[in-house]
Amino acid sequence: MKIVVAEALGVAKKHIEEVCKEYVKDPVELVIYEDRAATKEELLARCADADIVVEVNQPLDRDFIMGCKNLKLIAVAFAGIDHIDTEACKEAGVKIANCPGYSASAVAELVFGLLTAVKRNLIAFDAETRAGGTRGGFVGTEIGGKNFGIVGFGHVGKLVAKIAHAYGCNVFACTRTPQEYEGVTFLPLEELLKTCDIVSLNLPLTAESRGMIGEEQIAMMKDGAILINTARGPIVDSFALAKAVDRGKLAGAGVDVFETEPPIDDGHVLFGADRIVVAPHIGFATEEAFENRLHMSFKNIADFMA
Repeated sequence: MKIVVAEALGVAKKHIEEVCKEYVKDPVELVIYEDRAATKEELLARCADADIVVEVNQPLDRDFIMGCKNLKLIAVAFAGIDHIDTEACKEAGVKIANCPGYSASAVAELVFGLLTAVKRNLIAFDAETRAGGTRGGFVGTEIGGKNFGIVGFGHVGKLVAKIAHAYGCNVFACTRTPQEYEGVTFLPLEELLKTCDIVSLNLPLTAESRGMIGEEQIAMMKDGAILINTARGPIVDSFALAKAVDRGKLAGAGVDVFETEPPIDDGHVLFGADRIVVAPHIGFATEEAFENRLHMSFKNIADFMA
């Protein structure tokens, strides 16, 4: 059985070997790459004879799936699997195991980091302070006491709700899975958008969620509301979001995800909009989250082999 770790997992090679031995008791050939393949061809060459591939979020298309003749399992060290051709996997009999919730705490924390940066104009004031300036009469607003809406109520959404409660917010949520959760009022999407001062997107990218927040939905939001997207870029129409912030419909936005993975072209529409704080997809990137996904990935492998 050959296991190929096809890209860097953010931890030392020796530690990956130790964790593999902890979970996988049968003899295996373990090959570990500590960088990202520069091309699709290079990625396929790395994995062509692998039985199991461990990867993060490199796109795995039909050519890759069909080109790996021995492939039985893709162990995704990531929560989402929208970067994988799942139909090709079904045809080839390849299983997929991911790591739901591995970075929930990290992402939930970033939601409030972005929110604070938007509300208190931190990015602009960092530059202003270093240049000898002052707040220039700027007055921010607080998080506490606001209506806080969460779209998607999985691992991350529940932690966001917990933190929002700690701030003293009234918490609302929208989810496709009916449920009850203490202190959270569940609403349809349209009603949530009309009700909330802050809206945090914490749902996976699916055929249903792609383009979910467009011009029509943003128009429903309260004047002066703030949108935070740490989920997936294609869920939101970036042009509609930029226009809404530019025109003052929204007070601002915090965005950690885009239509493609960074680096993002410097002409991206969100970069030209004031009061939008952006980050290069860092929500999942903490030492603790990387350790979580390493153990979850090799436990998934062990379960599969068993």
